[in-house]
Amino acid sequence: MPAPVAVQVRRRRLVIARIVPVLLVVVWAHWVGAFATAVCFILLAAAAVLLALAHFSQRPQLAALRADR
Repeated sequence: MPAPVAVQVRRRRLVIARIVPVLLVVVWAHWVGAFATAVCFILLAAAAVLLALAHFSQRPQLAALRADR
């Protein structure tokens, strides 16, 4: 059963609130120095991992994974 619209909107806002600071740091690092490319890729990779972990931790588990053995 899908989540109510208000919950989906709140989750979407939280995702945006997580992405915006990361993008600001990436832009700042890009303008600062010679190591900006490496910093940019590291920050983007870290952001992707954190967002993936946040997304997959909220997904409901399959019934087979919850079943007692």
